[in-house]
Amino acid sequence: MTARTVEPGTLDSRSSRNHVAPSPEPPDRGSSRRPPGLHSSPARKRQAPWIALGLLLVFGAALSFAAWSRASSTKVAALVVIRDIDPGETLSASALRTEQVQVGSVVPIVGPAQEDLVVGRVARGPIPSGTLINRSMVSGDDVVPPGHAVVGAVLAPGAYPSASLTAGDRVDLVATATTTDRGVDVASLGTGRVWAVSEPDGPGAVGLFVSILVPADRAAAISNAAGQQRLRLVLVGAGA
Repeated sequence: MTARTVEPGTLDSRSSRNHVAPSPEPPDRGSSRRPPGLHSSPARKRQAPWIALGLLLVFGAALSFAAWSRASSTKVAALVVIRDIDPGETLSASALRTEQVQVGSVVPIVGPAQEDLVVGRVARGPIPSGTLINRSMVSGDDVVPPGHAVVGAVLAPGAYPSASLTAGDRVDLVATATTTDRGVDVASLGTGRVWAVSEPDGPGAVGLFVSILVPADRAAAISNAAGQQRLRLVLVGAGA
């Protein structure tokens, strides 16, 4: 058998088929090939802006809550009635004093600098001593209009049309339930305008105390009917 000679520098075709070329070495991704001064950022550093934003929001919420708490607990100066005021009485400065009170933002008050909004005006209804005065308790005008009078009446349930009767409502005034030789008399006493509405004073009192602005020439008859518990109110529309 003849031996086959392989010259130096050449590969045997059979051995070359079994030869596996070495895998290329992966490129070095280390920091040694990055430009000078460029460094990779850890995940913690990438989250830093979000952490800072969260802290800022929490801090802002805490400041807002502190401001709200301080505002809600702050006392303010308000005018308080120091004696009982009767319906139709003109409110004087001597009937008021200034007190520091703690009230919610929805509670109407009159401050000492706004005294002229209530002083010299007429009480729409009874104002007990110690009441925080507000503009709705006094008339919009300084005095009762000429030719008119304000009549007060304690009305039992059923003598008024609605518990939600309010100042400014127009009402018909009726005197009822008198018996004569001719039968039962029902007298119309004209119309009036509700001046004020409040609850009657006294233990066990029920119904409403209603002050009514009426023509002066009918005031006596209306007061008489109210005193006899015969006065009835009928709510009417503005155009009636």
